[in-house]
Amino acid sequence: MVKHALWIFFGGLVVYSALLIGVEAGTSQEYVRHYFSDIDGGRPFFAINTTLSMMLLASGAVLMIFAAFAQPASTPRRASLLLFTQAGMLGFLAFDDRFQLHEALAYRLNLGDHFIMAIWALIELIFILVFARRNFVPISSFVFVVIGAVFFVIMMIFDAVLPHDMFLRLSVEDLAKSWAAACFFAASWCLARYHIGLDRDASTLADWIDFRGGVTGAIQHLRRPANVGRDI
Repeated sequence: MVKHALWIFFGGLVVYSALLIGVEAGTSQEYVRHYFSDIDGGRPFFAINTTLSMMLLASGAVLMIFAAFAQPASTPRRASLLLFTQAGMLGFLAFDDRFQLHEALAYRLNLGDHFIMAIWALIELIFILVFARRNFVPISSFVFVVIGAVFFVIMMIFDAVLPHDMFLRLSVEDLAKSWAAACFFAASWCLARYHIGLDRDASTLADWIDFRGGVTGAIQHLRRPANVGRDI
């Protein structure tokens, strides 16, 4: 499986390189130059926050791809599909963050860009509901996803609800995006380690739910009044 992943990776790089060479061959160096230009806005660390969040999302996608190919052959197919869909979603969000896809779509459709982001969130929720199972997800990964979702909601609120010229609005909105990306990367790290066997003993959502059910049952049993006056 690792060999297949390497073939896919380098095969994609070959296609990418051939496309850009073909563009220059069919047009000119000046036409293709903007594809190779540096991210330079005339000052140091230009676009650093977008670069950070994009790298975290892309790294999470790479971890999911690696885990999908490196996990044991006995792994359920649905678990593999969960990893592949999460890799696709994280990679897509990294692409969107870097190339402003949701802004372009919002402009074309005459919608607020937060509506497009809400659609991305809905697609992710569908993937989780369809492919995730409680025994596939370690608790640590779940916690990071929940925290990341909170930061995502904060970002959406600051973008869609609050005045755009409000004090610190831009900083809080963009930093919430980076924190969400960091949490999603951490969730990917925990999920990948679990599925390739490095953290096989990690507690999953299934363990947590079973534990809660056992504790609740025990408490209810202790609270049940004893039938002192029953006949023997």
